[in-house]
Parts: sequence; structure tokens; C-alpha cells
Amino acid sequence: MSRDPLPPKDADFDKWALTFAAYIAANGTTMGLKAAVMLALASGVTAWTHAYAATINPATDTSTSVSVKNEARTALESLLRPLLRQIQADPATTDDMRTSMGLHIPSRTHTRAAVPTTAPQLTLTTGQHLAHVIGIMDA
Repeated sequence: MSRDPLPPKDADFDKWALTFAAYIAANGTTMGLKAAVMLALASGVTAWTHAYAATINPATDTSTSVSVKNEARTALESLLRPLLRQIQADPATTDDMRTSMGLHIPSRTHTRAAVPTTAPQLTLTTGQHLAHVIGIMDA
């Protein structure tokens, strides 16, 4: 199961998006990303940054500015999610690159489930005609 790399808090998202966009601007062409994708990302981050800055300034923090910020974040996330899937799936993406972009490094091994130390206890209740209630609890 993959983790969502996008931080839920706006302040954390802002820092992450700036770091990610800076890495893509510097290394996107060597990673094989198209110029149109890189330009759209840069434009989306710029729009997000301006909208977010308006909400953290008490003089400009209004319901309209919050609405604009939310729309800018939604638009940026819609650009980021497919790009992140592409980057994570690319075998040329190294763990160092993922770390620099603030992405999750996937585990290369699977962990087996632990062997239970106790057996479950079952109880059967037949209080009604043709009905059986089975209770399961830990020993």
C-alpha cells in the first residue's frame, strides 16, 4: 500500500511543493519529463504559493482568499498525483532522488504477518430457533 506523499497541512504542503518543484526544475529534463509538464508544474506551484501567501497574511485572509487557495491546491494536486505515480514507477528513479524530492522510498521486501501466540476462543449461542450466534474472543 502506498503512502500519500502530499502533506495534509497547508504549511507542510507549501514547503514540500516548493522543494519538489525546485528539484523537477533542475532535474526534470534528465529524468525524461516533458517541458509542458514541467511548465504546468511551475505555474501550478506559483499559483499555489501566491494563494497560500494571501491566507497567511492577516490583512488579506478572507473567505475569498481561502477559497482561491483551496482551488489552487486542488489544481496543483491534480497535476502532482499523475506525475508522482510516473516518477515512482520509473525504474531509473533512485532512492537518493526520492529523498531529494521528499517522496516515500518503497520497501523492497515483504514482511510476513506475525505468528499468533494464542488461539481464539469461540462461543456458540443458540437462543433462537434456527439461529446461531458465534462469539470470537482472544484467549
